[in-house]
Amino acid sequence: MAEERTELEERIIIKDQHTKEIDLVNRDPKRINEDVVKVDFEDVIAEPVGTYSFDGVWKTSYTTFTVSKYWCYRLLSAILGIPLAVIW
Repeated sequence: MAEERTELEERIIIKDQHTKEIDLVNRDPKRINEDVVKVDFEDVIAEPVGTYSFDGVWKTSYTTFTVSKYWCYRLLSAILGIPLAVIW
């Protein structure tokens, strides 16, 4: 029984040496992409002082921009991410 346990532990240790846990919360732990341009709503759409649109239009355009940016990134990464990872 003790021999089986040590053999199992050895297999687990060997497996752990070849695999790595993926951190799904902090996906850039080395901060490689910190200098990459991060586009925000205020960087793309701005209104000059004195001429403002209605508040509802401003809120709707903000929501549309944010949601569109989010889903475009997710769709493109889902469609292109796996094939490019296999190619690389």
